[in-house]
Parts: sequence; C-alpha cells; structure tokens
Amino acid sequence: MSYRWARHRVFDEQGKDKTGLAAISLWWMARAAAEETLQGSPLVAAWLKLFATQLSTADTYWLRWRGDLAESAELRRAYSGLYGRFVARALLERHLGLSRFISLGRNGVDIPGSAKVLRVHTGDIPDWIAWDERNARFVLGEAKGSLTGTDFLAQDGPKCVHSGKEQFERVQTYVSGRLIEPGRWVAATRWATDERNGYPVTVLWDPPVDERPFSEEEAERHRLAIGRAWFDSIAPGFGLDNAEDLIGGE
Repeated sequence: MSYRWARHRVFDEQGKDKTGLAAISLWWMARAAAEETLQGSPLVAAWLKLFATQLSTADTYWLRWRGDLAESAELRRAYSGLYGRFVARALLERHLGLSRFISLGRNGVDIPGSAKVLRVHTGDIPDWIAWDERNARFVLGEAKGSLTGTDFLAQDGPKCVHSGKEQFERVQTYVSGRLIEPGRWVAATRWATDERNGYPVTVLWDPPVDERPFSEEEAERHRLAIGRAWFDSIAPGFGLDNAEDLIGGE
C-alpha cells in the first residue's frame, strides 16, 4: 500500500484534544524527506523506495517498521530522529496546511524584509519556521520521534512534546523590530516495529498563544517574503543559485 495507519492525536490552540486514526501516505513522507535533505523533488522516488523496503511485511496496516528499525541502538536512535523529522514535516504540511518551511540555523534565521528568528538562550531550538496559509501567520515547528515512549496518549501529553515546547522559549521572533508570537506546533511520532508491542502514534500539539494577527497587506508581504526565502533554499537542489534563477527557469 502507498499509505499506512497510525493513531493520531491533535491538541490544538483552542485547547481541543482529539484522538482518532489517520492515514500516513508514504508519498508525503518521501516528499518531506526530499525537501529536508537535498531540497529537491527528484529524490522523492528514492526515499519512497527506502521507506517501502523498511516497512514491516508482517503488518501491512499500521505504520510499523521491519525488525526493530535498525540493528544497533545508535542506528535506531538516528533513524528515529531522522524519520521523526520527515513525518513531522509531512503531518504539519498535510494536516495543518503549513508550507514554505525554512530550517532554523544554529542561531535562528533572518528572512529578508520579513521575520527574524533569534536564539536567546542556550540549548536546542525549533527545527523550522513556516507559513500558515489558513491563519495568515508564521509558525515555528519542532519534530520529535520516539521508539520507547509510552505516554503519547496520556492526558498531559508525551514528555518529548513538552521538551519540544521548551525549545520555543529559546528563540524570539521579530517583524520590523516588533516581537511577535507565532504558532508553535510540535509534531511527534511514537514508532512501532515488529519487535516492539503497541501501535504507532502521531501527535500534533500547540497549546493556546496570544497573537496579534497581521493585516491583509502585512500577511501578503510576509507570505511572499517567506516564499522567496523558500525558493532560495530549494534552488541549489536544482543546480541553481537562488530564487531568481529558479523562477526565471520555471
């Protein structure tokens, strides 16, 4: 199948906590992986083939990995983190409609003519800033993956989600020198394997935050700016220097 299933939980910014089943498309995962690595669609088929070969053949319904995902503990941790990032991006894109993902560097990122994310404390910071088209706002995103978590459906949410939320406190986001409060979504995955009991669980978590919405004119300016920054980020994957070359060669 081109998709597998997982238990899916969403705790949204209105405080609503819902749990059900959700299909995870392998194409979504492959597309997210291609953009996260070389930022180009030609690798989608290669990632899709890799995921398909690593999926369980004994269980073709759930998103379950063959064996125990990898032979060594080091590789299992590496795969869990890497694949967690890919699935997180796919969930944020497909379930929440986020787009134009820009990876935060060690100290944040500066989107010319728009938002600036700055590190203000030591420690890990979020993975991305992205654009939320539905709500016309910026969103910070953080990915988590776990092979051992048993609290993904607990009332208070998994520990890895709360540690992810702490990472948002280590950065500040500014627009024209004004401190803003973007959305702050954590996307986490609890993996299932042939050798581990339980079901895969995906979680999207974003408790309420205070936010002053952009005007229509501001929103359009920021949408175009982060779109251009995203074009700049994917242009090298196509052998081009920047957004101008990519747009000109479209």
